[in-house]
Amino acid sequence: MTEQFSVEVGKAANEHETAPRRNIRVRKQPIVRPLGSSASTMYEFALECFTRGGKKNGMAWRETVEIHETKKTIVKRVNGKDKPIEKTWLYYELSPYHHMTYEEMTCMMHDVGRGLLKIGVKPSGGDKLHIFASTSHKWMKTFLGCLSQGIPVVTAYDTLGESGLIHSMVETESSAIFTDNQLLAKLAVPLQSAKDIKFVIHSEAIDPNDKRQSGKLYKAGKAAVDKIKEVRPDIKIYSFDEIVELGKRAKDEIELHFPKPEDMACVMYTSGSTGTPKGVVLTHRNIVAGIGGVGHNVYGWINSSDRVIAFLPLAHIFELTFEFESFYWNSLLGYASIKTLTSTSTRNCEGDLVEFKPTLMVGVAAVWETIRKGILAKIGELPSLSQKLFWTAYALKEKTCHAVGL
Repeated sequence: MTEQFSVEVGKAANEHETAPRRNIRVRKQPIVRPLGSSASTMYEFALECFTRGGKKNGMAWRETVEIHETKKTIVKRVNGKDKPIEKTWLYYELSPYHHMTYEEMTCMMHDVGRGLLKIGVKPSGGDKLHIFASTSHKWMKTFLGCLSQGIPVVTAYDTLGESGLIHSMVETESSAIFTDNQLLAKLAVPLQSAKDIKFVIHSEAIDPNDKRQSGKLYKAGKAAVDKIKEVRPDIKIYSFDEIVELGKRAKDEIELHFPKPEDMACVMYTSGSTGTPKGVVLTHRNIVAGIGGVGHNVYGWINSSDRVIAFLPLAHIFELTFEFESFYWNSLLGYASIKTLTSTSTRNCEGDLVEFKPTLMVGVAAVWETIRKGILAKIGELPSLSQKLFWTAYALKEKTCHAVGL
């Protein structure tokens, strides 16, 4: 007998469409929030999770200790002839994972929120904050801080081109933007069109004492900031840590501004691969319900002992939802990077997967295929007997491993 996963609810709008469908387990009414939650906004949901998590570690990340450069000569075919070309390859030396408890995450959420108000960002939908950055703990902390003050967040992929970035900044009339230091240089041109931007927040301090990569990180960051000041002298520029410190000092001065369920939580822009990126408006109620839907699908086989590794773009609702699922389960969320997942591009340290030892990994087809090819290549190097032992163990594990689609 074929197992049924969805049922029709209601009627088709017209003869050219099918009726809407719903998961068979919730055929009578839609899911509006995660099981056991009373939250109607993302701030309420985050606070519930963090309060329940208490002193348990909830978030982990690594710092970049050094970036090593190695020059290699590769051969490229140019005009029908082989030509040797010298290229510089980068290898990352990372620290062990740093941890933050759920209790500390609550304080951080409020500190970031107060810090944003302290520099002049308006709460309760008065201003929007744009996030143009790669997935990281500071991306999430910025998002959480905005939730605590009812500041809608605009998300854009860190790979978004110049025209797409300008479109997302101008269309939403964002007044502040958070970005990575290595992306600062990409803001100089867009900021000439995005006149509403008054504040730029970068992920790391730009410190002349930063000698990593022979001082190149500092020089690149300073050059980018100087260029921004040249084209937009009115803009105020802060590091993420400065925002946190301002928020800590303003604890007794600035109140929290709680959002309402129907308030805008974020505008998520598409990648722009098929044209001008489109902004999808999501309310607090939307995202809370989405987290509830995902949670129903995996309920019972993920818990607080799990370790979830995060590396997909947080600018996509799939990754954003699942990271909040990790908070809901009170699991440990560890941030990683595509570049450093394995040890291929690391030096003097393990890759993120070996260092963090995740029990849960969320990915997409392209990621799984890349990992699969790497594993098969390693297996192919083993003696015949070792290969047979591996595939036998793999088959046994496959029978006990529960898989689910979201």
